[in-house]
Amino acid sequence: MYWLIIASLLITIILFSFTSILMSYTLAEPIKAAIITFDDGMLSQHNYAKPILDKFNFKASFYIICNNVDKENRMNWNNIQTLEEEGHEIGSHSMNHKKLSKLSEEEMDYEIIESKICLQDNGLKVTSFSFPYNDGDDNKKILKIIADNYYIARTASEPLMLFQYKDEEYEHFIVNYDDKYKNQCHHYSIKNNEEEYFKKYTITGLSHEAYKKSGGYSDEEMYEQFIDIVESQTKYNTENTIGAIPILIYHSVDYSNDDYNINPDLFEKEMEYLFENRYKIFHMKDIVYDEEGLHIKGY
Repeated sequence: MYWLIIASLLITIILFSFTSILMSYTLAEPIKAAIITFDDGMLSQHNYAKPILDKFNFKASFYIICNNVDKENRMNWNNIQTLEEEGHEIGSHSMNHKKLSKLSEEEMDYEIIESKICLQDNGLKVTSFSFPYNDGDDNKKILKIIADNYYIARTASEPLMLFQYKDEEYEHFIVNYDDKYKNQCHHYSIKNNEEEYFKKYTITGLSHEAYKKSGGYSDEEMYEQFIDIVESQTKYNTENTIGAIPILIYHSVDYSNDDYNINPDLFEKEMEYLFENRYKIFHMKDIVYDEEGLHIKGY
């Protein structure tokens, strides 16, 4: 009699263990991740966005226009240094925010190289660059100057940054976004060593406000678009790897309703969505290029 009870218990334990293992595989979900970036060094980023980031313990990457620091509606050096001290990343967005492709080589050097020196002279660690106006990311001369001075660089106008992809896979990537932006593979997809190397200097992000400006969308439509974009990465990711990541680009975060601003209430709603859905938040400096190609460090 006792042996039947013991056998029954053993069978129950085995079935429970098997079910638990099976469920752990069945319930495994792709990693969801994002990189939050800010361009232009606007004071509203410090006054409105930072408290919201603090609320969710998110750290972002801030790209600074060096000659605009301390000007009206811009952050001062103390604001920027505090951001870095608190765990945010600081990057260069040039000296004066000019279109790089319109400049002489000497002027290019000044905008790209001197901006890094300027930030470093103010005690900041700088490894990445953001293209003003997304201009010059297809210019090899500009890319060479950036490659000689920065580890990576970020441009814009793509819903996702795809790390490993085939062209035919991207053709099936459907997201409710204007067709003119569906050109992820534009940045040096030619298969040779030089072009592959330069991919790390054309990291693509999504300028959220550009979508707003292109169609005059409401905050609710913007929020729905945000969810579509950040969720669309899952087809490229696994529970252990990140094949794609949305890099979110913000400018002003205030109540002005200008073309390149986002309402702080909408910004908080978007950050809350990332928090409640357990998104992993990375910095731009977490993107690495090694023998495995371009990827998030550790993934």
